[in-house]
Amino acid sequence: MQNNNICDSKYTKKTLTELLVQKAHSQAQLMPQEIVFIDAQVTAVDELLAGVKAGIMPVVIESTIDGVKQISQVLAQYHNQVGQVHLVCHGAPGCLYLGQTELSLGTYRQYESQLQEWNIDRLLLYGCRVAAGDGGAEFIEKLRNLTHAEITASSTLTGNTALGGNWELEVNPQPDSSLAFRAETLANYAGVLAIEPAVPLYEEEFRVNTFTDDIQGRPSVARLNDGGFVLTWHSNLQDGNSWGIYGQRYNANGTTNGEEFRVNTYTDNSQGEPSVTGLNDGGFVVTWHSEDQDGSGYGIYGQRYNASGTKEGGEFQVNTHTVNWQIRPSVAELNDGGFVVTWHSYLQDGSRYGIYGQRYNASGSKVGSEFQVNTETNDYQEYSSVTGLNDGGFVVTWHSREMALYLAYMGSDTMLLALR
Repeated sequence: MQNNNICDSKYTKKTLTELLVQKAHSQAQLMPQEIVFIDAQVTAVDELLAGVKAGIMPVVIESTIDGVKQISQVLAQYHNQVGQVHLVCHGAPGCLYLGQTELSLGTYRQYESQLQEWNIDRLLLYGCRVAAGDGGAEFIEKLRNLTHAEITASSTLTGNTALGGNWELEVNPQPDSSLAFRAETLANYAGVLAIEPAVPLYEEEFRVNTFTDDIQGRPSVARLNDGGFVLTWHSNLQDGNSWGIYGQRYNANGTTNGEEFRVNTYTDNSQGEPSVTGLNDGGFVVTWHSEDQDGSGYGIYGQRYNASGTKEGGEFQVNTHTVNWQIRPSVAELNDGGFVVTWHSYLQDGSRYGIYGQRYNASGSKVGSEFQVNTETNDYQEYSSVTGLNDGGFVVTWHSREMALYLAYMGSDTMLLALR
């Protein structure tokens, strides 16, 4: 039985070299009109290379490099005059896996300038389900706008029919003769072009924290642009003085990326209740509240990280108003590359807790002043949560104890309010 795992392609550098040399000698064109890029991580790369139609130039995307960059460099060698490009790689809705790169709705902005220079007439995307659903449709539209190419793409499983696949690129379909491979190669192909995670779905739960003494709690998790994710939590006595903030990054396949790390630099007293979000540049930002660091009760602090997981600058104070307590932050990325933080603040609005926020731009600088979110100020407004929106705005939610008491006769002991 053949192993179809994406990491088990049965080819060698010698095999690839021989095939490519043979293909190059058989091509009469000095300037290829079509190029097929085949990711080295798909099943049976050597069989696909051998099955490329005459007149189409094959290129292997190496598994250890940035695939978008390699494609751009190859097209530039031919003065961006190639008419049609085929991308054969693993896919998912709204996402292509090219070498070390995930090209997706979350990452396409960092490749905008390269994609705009491709100057091709048609782009065929073979990756499984890349055009499926709303996310897939949006991704295809982004690529079309950047490359100005007609795009044909798969919205179902691509590959072996016995595994549920097919070779019909359903979105903006073209005749079968437009595919890069001979019919017998497609008929005999044993795999599918879907990403197979190293950690299967519904796998058993896993422990995140490495340090296990005392208590670790209040986790927060965020998706990263490389397909991985980052978790944060607070841990008691690990930094030597009450609670501290810790984190762990993960790769797209669910394995740990580096070691558990401490987020807070200031360690006196208590730092707790972290909230984390990924950023458009591939990095992330963590926020938390810290005891007595701003000189009066608790204040809100943050730390940015770049895409490699390294701290970007030092930890920073978020709240401008420092009297009494500012606690329990929530943070969300914004479409412009920045982020927004919200929290609740004691007596700042004149009546117990109120909800406040602060925006930041992509460089981590404050945008405008700290602002009040809630209009109703009687009693408690607390426990905010914030998320960014596609139009560049954001929504904040919280609960209001005053309104809950007012509606208690209806059988409710709390009420959720939202302001956009």
